[in-house]
Amino acid sequence: MPPNLVNLICYPPNSIIFLTLLAIMLNFIMAIVTKFTIDIEKLKKYSEQRKEFMRLKYELKLKGKKGELKIKKLESKMKSVEQELMMMQLKQSLITPLPMLLV
Repeated sequence: MPPNLVNLICYPPNSIIFLTLLAIMLNFIMAIVTKFTIDIEKLKKYSEQRKEFMRLKYELKLKGKKGELKIKKLESKMKSVEQELMMMQLKQSLITPLPMLLV
C-alpha cells in the first residue's frame, strides 16, 4: 500500500465535518421519531396528574388513618396513568437505538 493511501484511511479529510453532520442528522431523526411515537400533550397531562397525586399523597399521610384509605383509592387510579406513561417512555427507548445501529 502506498503511504498516501494509508494516511488517507487513518486520517480522513474533513472527518470532523462528517461526524458533526452525522450527529446533527441522528438528532433530527430522533426528534422526528419522538414526535410520532409520543403524544406530548398526553405526556404533560400525565406528568401533572402524577405530580398532583404525589402532593395529595403527602397531605393525606399527614391526616393519619383517614388519609391512608383515600391514598389507597387514589393509588389504584394512578396505577393506570403511570402504566400508560411508562409505555410511552418504553416505546421511545426501544426505538432510540435503531438509527444508531444503522450507522
